[in-house]
Amino acid sequence: MEKKPSTNERRLDPTDSASPQSVQMNQADTPEPPAPQPAERPEIAHVLFMDVVAFTTLPMEEQREVLRQLQQIVSLTPKFRSAERDQRLIRLPTGDGMALAFFGDPLSSVECALEISAELASHPNLKLRMGLNTGFVYRHLDINTNLNVQGGGINEAQRVMDAGDAGHILVSKQTAELLMQLQRWKPHLQDLGEHAVKHGKRLHFYNLYTGELGNPALPSQFRAERTHVTRVKAGRLVLVIAALAIAAAGFVVYRQQSQIKRKQHIAVMGFRNNTSNSEVDWVAGDLADGIRTQLGDTDKLRVTSAQECATLWKISACRAWRALAKAP
Repeated sequence: MEKKPSTNERRLDPTDSASPQSVQMNQADTPEPPAPQPAERPEIAHVLFMDVVAFTTLPMEEQREVLRQLQQIVSLTPKFRSAERDQRLIRLPTGDGMALAFFGDPLSSVECALEISAELASHPNLKLRMGLNTGFVYRHLDINTNLNVQGGGINEAQRVMDAGDAGHILVSKQTAELLMQLQRWKPHLQDLGEHAVKHGKRLHFYNLYTGELGNPALPSQFRAERTHVTRVKAGRLVLVIAALAIAAAGFVVYRQQSQIKRKQHIAVMGFRNNTSNSEVDWVAGDLADGIRTQLGDTDKLRVTSAQECATLWKISACRAWRALAKAP
């Protein structure tokens, strides 16, 4: 009788469902999700932009190690892996960091930022800042024929990130308005107001801080801008106060001058001794001087001096003689 081969000796039949060839064929038959392709129409992307603070000041060897750590941290976060598996993510290296463009889920970029921030607690040497923005982008192929994105959505994300310091997760107004519709996120968004960015454009910023993740401090650029604004306002206030003081002083001088001009003028022309007694001639002069002194004590009259009275007397006399001469 012919001996049947044992299970170990039996060759695997390619048609057997348990054979590696069959498994390989079944895997090949499983359709993969279609790879993202360049698009002619803009799409809404939820962009997470990040870079290492003061990266260029580090030695080259340290730069390389920092980037390796950052890439490892980001690639192991659940939101990154989920979006990459579903082909809802486009990664862009930026030299000192990276940009992640998420499509579809508007919370993926925010939750990924918090996951990265949580991992940074065990890497104190890695000073990272992040910026979040939602906006239009185009998918396109770069010079290396790799799928890339470009457009206002990613440009503004970089502007938002640039305004932060180490540990900050800054959020644009577009992204913040989406998050504030959900009760979970609203308490964690601090309104920083507007801030000038590149080309003089002003953006509205929010700071994402959960109590444990993020940086609650006001970014240094905002502090510098507010200090400058405060100094400008203080300078303008000083100028206004100085102008008011000058105006007040001018008004006081004007009032004083006006009061002087409004004073009534009086001239005591003097007296003449019409008696034959020459011993009382002094009375005429002393009497006029005494009257002038008494009248000069009041601030409502301006008393003409004796010399001015003599001059006025001569002028009056000349005018009188001329008037008599012209009379018919």
